[in-house]
Amino acid sequence: MSSQKSFQQLTMEKEQALADLNSVERFLSDLFRRYENLKGVLEGFMKNEEALKKCAQDYLARVKQEEQQYQALKIHAEEKLDRQELVNVHCTCLLLQVEADSLSTDNKGVPFTICILACCRSAIASSAVDCSFVIDEELGSSKHGVMIIVKTDQLSSIDIR
Repeated sequence: MSSQKSFQQLTMEKEQALADLNSVERFLSDLFRRYENLKGVLEGFMKNEEALKKCAQDYLARVKQEEQQYQALKIHAEEKLDRQELVNVHCTCLLLQVEADSLSTDNKGVPFTICILACCRSAIASSAVDCSFVIDEELGSSKHGVMIIVKTDQLSSIDIR
């Protein structure tokens, strides 16, 4: 009987070992399936990360380009404001000079002064870069026929003839 008992015990241990082996195989196959799923998820995350990095680089390039455009527009606006300030200064100088001339020529330059004032105001209002204003008042009866030419694209050239 002892041999039969040991045979049954060995058979039971064998069946137990096979059951444990099947259990371990199921566990390992489950673990491998989870590993493959996680591997797929990780690859998806890596692709998303690459896409996000590319988007971030594109946005940074766009921001940099818009910053350059902003700087260019800012410089252009500052130049325009500087030109406008120069026009204001030159118009003021012209008015003072014409007023001085009109005082020395029997007050016949008063309409001329008004005409220059109107033209300077229109030059200031229309901030055009390439505009030229020619003021020619009929002062033929005056001692000196005066024509003042103001070119805003060449603010340094103010001619009084």
